Amino acid sequence: MKRLRRLVHGLALATLTCSATIAAEVVDLRFQRSVDIKGADVPYDLRFRLTEVALTRIGVEALLDLQALQTAIVQAYDGDTLIDVCNSKIRLTGVTIKAQDEDVSVEAGMSAEFFDCAREGLRVADRGEQLFAQDVSISATASARIEEQCVQFELDDARVKLTGALEPTADQQEYLDQARNVFLAAVHAGLDKHPICIDLPPQLASLRPSYDDGGTRELGQGGVGVYFLGSVEVSTAAILDVLQVLQSNGVLPPRP
Repeated sequence: MKRLRRLVHGLALATLTCSATIAAEVVDLRFQRSVDIKGADVPYDLRFRLTEVALTRIGVEALLDLQALQTAIVQAYDGDTLIDVCNSKIRLTGVTIKAQDEDVSVEAGMSAEFFDCAREGLRVADRGEQLFAQDVSISATASARIEEQCVQFELDDARVKLTGALEPTADQQEYLDQARNVFLAAVHAGLDKHPICIDLPPQLASLRPSYDDGGTRELGQGGVGVYFLGSVEVSTAAILDVLQVLQSNGVLPPRP
């Protein structure tokens, strides 16, 4: 356990935005990160829980508290135009993101319009006859996985329908499917542009955890959290990194 405690103190000293709590067998660390949403830095919390599982291995549970980001996304993208080209215009009319137990639901309203367009590449001013104009709704579930220390979200089982109890005709269903594809493409482009990562400070890169399990989790009332379980190998390189951090912070004497 002494080795674990030494590593934790090094982590805490590595960055001013980190706080650490040490219990008998568990160490809790908390970092704050941010992601840019339409020019605004929106914070999210990154928490690590460390437990000793072997002499040279530390168990890691990483938890991202995305509640502030969840609220910011709903507010920032309400009313956004997803596409406005010759043959289509689709605008968001409302977004809801909610977690319940281990599930995260995403619901959105959209105003969808499709037009006759002589060929691809024409301008909005070249639109022809309006072919479809309806308010539609889309619902999906979100899942999360980790890739290169960053969270990758996927929208699964996305379903789109006409607002109200109307059943679409075959022609209308084609337009609904197109609206669904536009929505999914916009969501994935936004997620790729604003990665949410669970990396430690660069001074401690050799402590990079390996994760083998995880998923989404409800925080509070409907808040979105993402957790991952894994471990850190306490190698010689990792211990040297921690010692360098302690030296750079004046806790240990500098190298002779």
